[in-house]
Amino acid sequence: MKKYLGIGLILAVSSMAPLRAQIVCTGPGCQYLPLSQATLDQMYYDFKTQYTDQLFKDMAAAGVLANLTGAPTGTVNLYGWTIGASAGLGYIPIKEVSIPITGYGELKDIPRAGGAVNPRIFFGANVGWLLNQAYDPWGDGESSEPFFLSLSRFDLYGSFIQDRRHYVMQDSGQVTVNTRNLGFDVRYHLVEGKPLAAGPLLRFLGVSVGAGYHTAAMDITAIQNQNQKMKITLTGGSNLIWDGANQGKIQTQVKSMPLEIMTGLQILYALNMSFGGGMSINRGSADVTLTRLGPVYLSNDSAALLAAATGQTVASSAYNSYLTMQVTGSGQAPRNMAYAKLGLDFNILWFKIFAEGLWAKRAYGANLGVRWQM
Repeated sequence: MKKYLGIGLILAVSSMAPLRAQIVCTGPGCQYLPLSQATLDQMYYDFKTQYTDQLFKDMAAAGVLANLTGAPTGTVNLYGWTIGASAGLGYIPIKEVSIPITGYGELKDIPRAGGAVNPRIFFGANVGWLLNQAYDPWGDGESSEPFFLSLSRFDLYGSFIQDRRHYVMQDSGQVTVNTRNLGFDVRYHLVEGKPLAAGPLLRFLGVSVGAGYHTAAMDITAIQNQNQKMKITLTGGSNLIWDGANQGKIQTQVKSMPLEIMTGLQILYALNMSFGGGMSINRGSADVTLTRLGPVYLSNDSAALLAAATGQTVASSAYNSYLTMQVTGSGQAPRNMAYAKLGLDFNILWFKIFAEGLWAKRAYGANLGVRWQM
């Protein structure tokens, strides 16, 4: 777990473009290490161009997907009302990469990943139902299908949350997350639902098109208590060990305007399957400050290895050289994103448990929750 806290601190700096950094070695032991300031400058440049540029793209895609998981669409067309809670997730799988440092060596097995969480409370209602003009495609069949501009063909959804969470991850660190989300969606019944087999045995849920406006603001402060080793392989064959801890502060604001189409089937009343896709136009910015500080030593330095093995801290006199990296960055969210969407609803009378998956280029999202629907 401590490894992945370190990942989150370094990698949660999503959707960044401009980047400024400083890497310095301090302490009397630095003069005995092959670490000139020119070398550290080159290390930063290669780290940025070969690692963080792609990292920011990965995190931006995950953040946008999490923001697209607003109100659930498992019923496709809503004929009454619904209320519930969900947690939207955006994720890019963890991948370990190595970064060549020009003329010097290589940073080995640096993890890269993307992730974002977007919880919401939501409410939805059919406009016709609100005005006592509800249409029920599963009724006795006597009511006629509403005309194309009828208010019964429109569903309205709202979602929001303001929350603060503090997480302690065993002995490895702690994370504080402040979240503020707001969303509004309008869906139109392009095609109404209808039974395909006897009663609820098999139903066509119709086709809906929707447009929305989702905002998400998140402040994250993360502190890693335990050091995490990073290996720097030198061209001469030896290795440097950077035994550092991370601290990070991330502030993000994302606005997404999705346009999507959904359809689906209901099987034996108990299961809804919905599928479709859409395109989102996004705006947003993010700011991050990341600091990594810890002793750096050659892998054949017996005194440093002994100190590390006995759990001594970065303040131990056994270490006399420290490497510090401070990174700040800011940038914009990706302008457009196309995605596919698949949903499953498990129906227990008026109570529903649902899961939705989203797929974009190299990114995945999910929306998990429960709701009451009438």
